Amino acid sequence: MGSSSIAPEKSVRPERFRPALITCPWIRETVYAHTFQIRLKHLATYPNLPSLGPSDLINWGRHYGERSSKFTLNEFGVDAAPDGLNKDADGYVGYYHFSNGIDYLGGVLSMEQYLLGSVGLVYSEGLYVRGSQCLVGLSGTSQEKPMILTLCAYNVFSRAELRMRANVAVPKGTNPSFKLLKPAKALALPVDVSVLFSVYYVAEQRTVDYTKATISELPQSFWDELAALSLIRLFLCSDDPSKQLSGTVNLPDMVVDRESLAVTLALLVNLLPKGHMAGTRESYGSVTLAGQGPGLLLKLTTYRNYLVDSLVRVVSLDSSGNVAEDTISLIQAMFGHNFDYVVCQLLKTQHTRNNTARFLNLLHDFFAFETLLCQAALLLTEQARFLIGQNSIDQAKYLAARAVAILPLDFDSWYHLALCYVLERDFVRALDTINSLCVVIGPSVGKPFDVNGTPDTYASRFVEHSARGKGIDLRTFENYFRPPVDEKNVEIASMDHIWHRTFQYDLSKRRPITGLFYTSALDLASPKEASVVSYEVHEVLGPNSTKLATAAKSAKQQRASVLDFERRSTWGRVYDLLTTLVALIGWENLAESHYRAFTSQTQDTKNYVVDHGSENKKPISPWFQQLFTVVYEDLKAMASLNGAEHRSVLAWEMTGFLGWGCKFNLRETISALITSSSTATEGHFHYFSTVKLLEIYNEFVLSDITSSALDTYSSAYDGCNYTNKLIVKYFSPQVYQEFVRLLGMGNFTLENVLMHLVKLCSWNVRWYGYMPPYIVVETLQKLCIKFEIAVVRETLRIMFVKYHKGKEKQSGAFTLKEMFAPPKQNEGAKYEFESGDTIPKYMELLIDWVEEMSDHERSMAQN
Repeated sequence: MGSSSIAPEKSVRPERFRPALITCPWIRETVYAHTFQIRLKHLATYPNLPSLGPSDLINWGRHYGERSSKFTLNEFGVDAAPDGLNKDADGYVGYYHFSNGIDYLGGVLSMEQYLLGSVGLVYSEGLYVRGSQCLVGLSGTSQEKPMILTLCAYNVFSRAELRMRANVAVPKGTNPSFKLLKPAKALALPVDVSVLFSVYYVAEQRTVDYTKATISELPQSFWDELAALSLIRLFLCSDDPSKQLSGTVNLPDMVVDRESLAVTLALLVNLLPKGHMAGTRESYGSVTLAGQGPGLLLKLTTYRNYLVDSLVRVVSLDSSGNVAEDTISLIQAMFGHNFDYVVCQLLKTQHTRNNTARFLNLLHDFFAFETLLCQAALLLTEQARFLIGQNSIDQAKYLAARAVAILPLDFDSWYHLALCYVLERDFVRALDTINSLCVVIGPSVGKPFDVNGTPDTYASRFVEHSARGKGIDLRTFENYFRPPVDEKNVEIASMDHIWHRTFQYDLSKRRPITGLFYTSALDLASPKEASVVSYEVHEVLGPNSTKLATAAKSAKQQRASVLDFERRSTWGRVYDLLTTLVALIGWENLAESHYRAFTSQTQDTKNYVVDHGSENKKPISPWFQQLFTVVYEDLKAMASLNGAEHRSVLAWEMTGFLGWGCKFNLRETISALITSSSTATEGHFHYFSTVKLLEIYNEFVLSDITSSALDTYSSAYDGCNYTNKLIVKYFSPQVYQEFVRLLGMGNFTLENVLMHLVKLCSWNVRWYGYMPPYIVVETLQKLCIKFEIAVVRETLRIMFVKYHKGKEKQSGAFTLKEMFAPPKQNEGAKYEFESGDTIPKYMELLIDWVEEMSDHERSMAQN
């Protein structure tokens, strides 16, 4: 393993967690080029396209002939051809996958190398030859027609899509076979490749064709924009799986080492003025403007968008803070004070530094010389968040009110004003402020199987087959989703049970937990598994629950997840705030405050008597009244559960998610999640509870591993509010410290946390997540700071040995003595790893990368 490109020409780099050759999924289309037709229809909806646009599409046409069984038989097809299309043209069968993170800064060569590398062709000395993973043997018949590879990459900044088509000749005498070629023989056979390009301009609906000789006419800025957008989609899909389609490859090529990191940061900073075109988080609410002044010509999306989020994410890869420092200097040199809000976000990533004075100086300088009102409101809100962390609630409330005055329709400004009233214990005014929040509950957007605006054809077929009790057979599944291997055909980051046995024995597990499947374990469970979960839990967390459906509509998505609905939509954020109120004062006191604040929904406004002695009540918004009902039903469901009854793993997991959401007894909630996860012995893995436990550990324990005091109650990257931490600390700092201490001594020991990380890493790589998600990187970084890197490495090594499945010594003959002998002491012992697992090596390489990116040597030299 070595370089960050699929087919390196450079000298071999040190071994990395990203293999030199990438294994890609290849999902069969129901009809050849159907995914391309879907993409064309998707682009035709301009200007109603999702702002960021779809992930890159890679399509592979393989010729089998019209009489071949591989052409006529599709084990995982549909009953009828979609959209009325005809059969596959001329004997071709189509396969596809999606990709994020392709490094387009290398221009044509990097694009070509990925496309051809996806089928195992390696670029060497100006030619393409067969590599160790070559799949050319999967193509062609006696007719020797070429296979056709196509890559489509959408550029939202230029409103254009670049398409590359490669015709790859299949050498005569190649027999279709699913066996991989041996490396020695592979390198001896060069492959003839011809390439054509085209650019489709969406707004004008015109196409410009290029050859390999004329593609240089396309400006470098176009390639720069493609690279930036590929990186943005990479982080969006890696960190929010609800946005990811089945069969997506996530590549770390643009941040795989410090050299590429510096180039990537300069690229993103250059494109800051165009960032508003890349879209923004749904949790910010509708984009609105209000007030007066020239600064309002700049929309809020100028500062709050996915490009800025990606910039913060890349900077966060260096825990020393040096990269953030360099990036801040570059922004200020290029734009002066025009992006001070972005600078503020970067200051919060410097966890090893106390930037309080610098943060306050930045605000002082901005307000002394600038009149950009939109940015002023955002900076006022940031200052309010800082003061909340310092327990200066009265000053924070004043600044939040000023931000609301500038932007009276901005959800985030109103949210922080309401939070100030909550912490000030002015509950009636808090409810009145929450009632004024700009929460829009619209109809569902898109079709049932759409993911971020694009139909997920694998997910739709999976659901349709499962409804008929069929599912996808194991052989077809393994052909679509080959286990990732390195250039020596050795699996990377594998755990045998997670990678193989899980799929062998359970049809329902043969899908990623992304997009349509990123909802809850209850939604994905079989009818038999779901039947043991109580009716009350089904009502509040089931697929048809009011809570998840309303959160999805608020975010303009098809579905919401129990993992993150509280932070992915405006309605979910208000649910989080209202349950915080319940945790602080109890339901009865909240109901009393509700009565004092609002008029009754059923009150007849035409016939009433004016009572001058009563308080001035306002009508409650329908969405807010519904939210009260949802919270009440959640609390009622939790109270109805019998703690002494026997529960299944799924029941424990859903109880934990329900309790965590409505903040009902945090100790029992965490215990329920740990119970569901700890019962997953012998390599079993529960995705949702594992991720939630890591998030809880980050919120309560690792969020305090910082020298910064800028924002102690939320994530510097995605703005996730640590409301449960706020509640416990609000009651008593001493209670909070004791609670954190007990967590660290109990089920959140270093070994247990690393076990969760290891399983999550293995699962992600199995589904082609070569770029680790934010929760993995952040946890590893802070563990290495809290315990030192050497301690983390040694704990991992001990853990891999401790939970390794031993080999039982078999006797040569069967005897009655052996049959009736008592069980051996080690029999049934818990194990997680087996001899063929490669996850230990992967974790070593991942920690190497985290250490390299953190640049501790430079940090120590400067200090």
